[in-house]
Amino acid sequence: MTKTTTLLAIAAGTALLAACGSGAAETPVAPVAAPQVAPATTAQAPATAGGVTPVSDPGATIDADDQSGDGRTVVVREARISGGPGWVVIRTDDDDSDGRVLGSAPVQPGQSGPITVTLTEPIPAGTGDDDGDLTAVLHLDDGDGVFDERADPAVLDEDGDRDDSPGDDVEDDDFDVSVD
Repeated sequence: MTKTTTLLAIAAGTALLAACGSGAAETPVAPVAAPQVAPATTAQAPATAGGVTPVSDPGATIDADDQSGDGRTVVVREARISGGPGWVVIRTDDDDSDGRVLGSAPVQPGQSGPITVTLTEPIPAGTGDDDGDLTAVLHLDDGDGVFDERADPAVLDEDGDRDDSPGDDVEDDDFDVSVD
């Protein structure tokens, strides 16, 4: 063997030993655990009747006054949304559910009202002062321009004003309708 070949063989052997270890007892290596994700510490809003998680819109508000009428339309005094086009949705005010949708009307960003909502199901005349206990709820449109309670999320109530209804963390307002 020539001197150059011998030096190359020694260098290759040294590199191989360095790569594989020297043969001495190996230092144990601790196993690497998969990264852990801490549980969320902020509470998420529950899904609304359609199963869609509500969205935040700090500029949103909705206000409806007690009113009387023919039971086919209701008027929402003020509705404002800033996160995009949305919907004023009128629901029955059921104490243990989100209520049935009776009608909806579009609302544009910055709009304030009044907004007249034509009901798909008229409020029947009944006995007593309040024929219809209703709730006006603000929803954000999902981009298709058609209200769908399974796709258009309700807007969260950001002002801390909570009521006792099941959807009390969404922007809504309860009101009574007396049918003439």
